[in-house]
This record gives sequence, C-alpha cells and structure tokens, in this order.
Amino acid sequence: MKFKKEQLDAIHTTGINLTVSASAGAGKTTVLVARLMKRILEDGLSVKNILAMTFTEKAASEMKKRLQEALYKEYQASEDLRIKKELVYLQDAQISTIHSFCLSVVKEFGYLIGLDPQRVSVIMNDSMTRNLIDQALNTVINNKMKDPSLEVFEEFANYLNARVFTYEELKELIEKLSSSSMVHLHPQQWLQSIQSTYLANSFLELPKEIQEVILISYQDLLKSLMTALEDFHFELNAQESVNNKFVDIVNQQLALSKELFIAVEDCDFNTIQTLSEGLLKLSYPRLSKAHPELKEAKDIVESLLKSETMSMMLLGDTTQNTSSALKIYVDLLVELTLSFQKEFEALKIKHQGMTFDDIEHFAYEVLMHPSGIATQVLKQRFQEIMVDEFQDSNFFQNEIVNLISRGNNVFRVGDIKQSIYKFRHARPSIMRDIMKISDGFHQTLFLSNNFRSTKNIVDFSNHIFTYAMNTDGIPDSYSDQDTVTIGDEERQNKIDQPKVSIALIDKDTTCSSTCVW
Repeated sequence: MKFKKEQLDAIHTTGINLTVSASAGAGKTTVLVARLMKRILEDGLSVKNILAMTFTEKAASEMKKRLQEALYKEYQASEDLRIKKELVYLQDAQISTIHSFCLSVVKEFGYLIGLDPQRVSVIMNDSMTRNLIDQALNTVINNKMKDPSLEVFEEFANYLNARVFTYEELKELIEKLSSSSMVHLHPQQWLQSIQSTYLANSFLELPKEIQEVILISYQDLLKSLMTALEDFHFELNAQESVNNKFVDIVNQQLALSKELFIAVEDCDFNTIQTLSEGLLKLSYPRLSKAHPELKEAKDIVESLLKSETMSMMLLGDTTQNTSSALKIYVDLLVELTLSFQKEFEALKIKHQGMTFDDIEHFAYEVLMHPSGIATQVLKQRFQEIMVDEFQDSNFFQNEIVNLISRGNNVFRVGDIKQSIYKFRHARPSIMRDIMKISDGFHQTLFLSNNFRSTKNIVDFSNHIFTYAMNTDGIPDSYSDQDTVTIGDEERQNKIDQPKVSIALIDKDTTCSSTCVW
C-alpha cells in the first residue's frame, strides 16, 4: 500500500507524544500495524517493550493477528532470526484491551496495596455482582431505618418513590450516584465535595450528576402519575352515575402531566414550574359515599401529586427554604452512597472477588503507591505505548497511561466524532484537550483521507458534520482539518455514484419518509 504523507508522519514520528485524529475509513489499523513494524524492524524494539491497548477483545485480536501476518511475511523474505524470536514473543505481547493490561498490573504489583492474590484472580460475573450490590443496598436502607433521623429519610424516599414505603427508586439513585463517582480519580472525595451544593439557590446550580438523577426520578414519578390517572379515568367511566367534574379534572390532569413530562425531557424549567402549579391547582369535588370503590384510585393519585409538590420545590423554587431542603437531601444522599460503597467493598472482600470496574481502580492505586516500584518497572519495560480508540478513554485510563509513560512515548489515535462509550464514562473531552496542547512534547496529526467510501458519501458526511458540530453549545467543531477527502483516486472518479438516502422514522407513529441527498 502506498501511504499518504499524513499516514507516513503517523508511522515514522517518534520521540514525542503523538495524537492522531483518524476519520472513518482513514486506514487507521493499517497505519497502526505499519508503525509497529517500523518500531520493531527499524528502531530495534522488541514486542516485549511495546504496550498497545484498544477497547474490545476483537480489535486487540485483529491487531495482533495483522502484526503476526506482517512479521511472518517479513521473516519468510529475510529469514532473520530476530524476527523469528519476535513472532514467539508476540504470543504473550501486551497487545490487549486496557482492562486486560490493568489486570496484569494488579496481578503483578497488587501486593503493594495489600491485595489478596486470591481476590485478584476472581472477576465476579454480572449475576454475583448484582447480588452483592442488592445485599449492600438492603443493608444500608435497613440500617438507616433504625436511625433517629428516620423522618427525613422517609420524606426523601417518598419523594423519589411512586409508591409509599418502597425504596427501589432510592436504591437506584444511590447506585447511580456511586457509579458516577467511580469515574473520578478520588470517588469519595468527589462525593463529599458535592455536599457543598446546599449553597445552591436553584436546581440549575446543582452539579450535573445531581440534576440528572433528580430529573430521572421526576420522570419516573410522572409516568406513575399518568398510569394512576388513566386507571382512575377507567374506574370513573365504569360507573353509571358519577360527578362529571371528576372526569373533566382527570382529563386536565392527564393532559398537563403529558406536557410536563415533555418539559422535563427538554429541561424547560419555566414550563415545568408553570405546568406543575397548574396541575396542583386542580382539586376533586367531594367523593360520594355511593362510590367507595373509587376511593383507592383517588388516594393513589393524590399521594403521587403530593410527591409532585416536592419535585416542583426542588426544580422551581429559588428561595432560601430550597437551599435548606437541598442541603438536607444532598447530605443524606451522599451519606447513603458512601455507606453503600463501604458495605459493597466489605462484601467483595468477604467473597474474595472484584468487579470489572475495580480493575482500573486497583491498577491506579498500585501505580500511585509511594514506593514508585510499579511505575518505575513499567516505564523501563515499555518504550512505546499505543492507545487505540482514544476518544473513548475515561479519566482513569488516561491517567494510568500518563503514569507509565516516559513523557515522550505515547501514541494516541481516535476520532472524537466516533465516541460511543459514554455509558462507560468515556470522556472525548480528554482527547480534545490533548489535541490543543502546543508544547514541545506533543504533536497532533489528522488522517483525513477516506479509502473506504465514494465521493458522494464523503461529501454528505462533511455536510452533516459541518452543520451539526459548528453549532452553539456543541463543545467540538468541524474545521478544515477535519474535512474528509477521498484517498482512493478510483473512488474519487467513479461514475454513476448512488445517491445517499436517509430513512426518517417518527418514533411516535408508524410513519416514515426518505430523504435523498
């Protein structure tokens, strides 16, 4: 394959931290393998001194397979015994997922932080992890119910839960907040720091994580309210003689609840407050004793509306009373989350196992050990560090790479537009920030040729990203450097290229339409 100038720069540039922005179809894997071959054949590195990490086992396996094929082809041509040795070393080379690398670090150096070797060898499956999480949550809730401050706890739990005296939504909130904290280098410190939110005078001053969990709970509550209103409406229509005002009010409440749900999705706080106030102003007439069967349905709706009042206070009110309420609830939530983390860790120690997420945390803890033993050994061992799909790295993964690098030997490649692992706490902003560094230790390259697609598809892609990314509120942009061009001359000049078609499907209907560009 004849490489373009930008590809050659990515293959041959060494002695500096290099970040490569590679668009789709840019021949990224081919460049990675060519760089590995250059480092082994021309620079004299052994595969034992190379750390290459990606995000899936499949990608790691493919990279190792293609490197093996390239080395074997070179050996057949030269019969160089050094290459033959490298083919043997390749079987155990550290070309793997970042989690596999972190696990190897924990197994090798876990003794530094007192990890039991038995625990390190057991990665708990999803079923066992779920079981221990549930045990820890139940213990925390049961312990809190014995606390003298039970009244505040019950009030907060009832706000979060659609049904009184259940704690499922509260448990979900604790688990979610704990998960959010675990992407930070110091989870417990981060949790404690958000307690300062009691100074907030409005919902918008809360941290994004707290806003998110409250909005999710609010939406769950509204779903329960709409279901209860529909049930009440059904019961009312089943009666032969009932005050029509009941039916009218339930219809109004249903309409307002649906509008309110959309407003919460859109984070339209003015509309949320207006609709909430309108919903709470509606009241039922006195229920006739002739219809006792309607009382239960009516009581459920009114109980949920009571929770709605609490939600409106948290989302809309900006008085000092709100600050006081927020302080109480945020402090309680942080306390419960810290208790859960402590209980969950105790259970993992008892069962001699660790979770998938623990792997990165323990690796970071090992590398931060005051002795510096692990970092010193790994810096000496790895002369080249390569990170594929870098746009999906999180804080821990990036910091682990920094801790074992020599300051001038990290090759990162990715594409911010292709970040898909936000649910695993990926932070494409890490790549964006590194690309902005302009000191003598970092360089950024762009692989903007597409060797996979025809011109019409590339032009359409450029058009979409130029429009979508150069918009107020979007943290990234689509610049001239990002603009993709055709790398294959044959594809560039291909006649009768098919039009690009997009099927647009309305999620609320069965209708669809097709746009041709």
